[in-house]
Amino acid sequence: MEQAEYTRKMAKVFAKAWLDEEFKRRLLSAPALVLEEAGITFPPGVEVRMLENTREVQYLVLPNKPADTELSEEMLADVAAGGIVEMPMSCPTVPPPRF
Repeated sequence: MEQAEYTRKMAKVFAKAWLDEEFKRRLLSAPALVLEEAGITFPPGVEVRMLENTREVQYLVLPNKPADTELSEEMLADVAAGGIVEMPMSCPTVPPPRF
């Protein structure tokens, strides 16, 4: 499925969770099952976890490190000095969800 369709389906899931407390409870406790009901599936063996941001707690996701990218000596020196290193983005190691 294309990214646009995935985004559209996820937007519907999020909107329903904001409006329906029981649906949100189910989504947070069994996300893979609820997402599958919405037409969003993941490959076998992939665990799906859902967290809810609040005003007091914000969750950030650290993406997978690209398998084919190594840090250069210059990048490592920048990180060691407290700098930010821009990494090239690549496809995640886990296949994207299927719809």
